[in-house]
Amino acid sequence: MNIIAWNDAYCALNGNLTVMSERERNLVWMTFTSPLSAMSRETNGKCMLGESGALGS
Repeated sequence: MNIIAWNDAYCALNGNLTVMSERERNLVWMTFTSPLSAMSRETNGKCMLGESGALGS
């Protein structure tokens, strides 16, 4: 699932896609390799496992 179009706002949040290779612009690749998404993965993982307290645990 390659990102083929983006705007300045997307680049401000996710980095400059114009300097990335096609492989790096793959959304799955970005999810697992981008330092920008590391905190997001940790937060989502904890929420999914109920470790954040959001599920009353």
